[in-house]
Amino acid sequence: MFETVGLTEEFVHIVGNEVAVKWMGRGIGKNGHEITFEGIDLFEINAAGKIQTLRAYWNKEVAIAALQR
Repeated sequence: MFETVGLTEEFVHIVGNEVAVKWMGRGIGKNGHEITFEGIDLFEINAAGKIQTLRAYWNKEVAIAALQR
């Protein structure tokens, strides 16, 4: 659905082995429309420094609607 898309971190907060990242997404749809959307990712890091779990929260309906205009 995207010609180009990228995410930029706006805020990162680390507490122990948990990380919260607020991000802004920007892109251009294959229809030529510019789109912005935002979300929050929550990471849990294990003892080896690897991502144990990742939960992503964003409203994909907003992005899809913008791409279908």
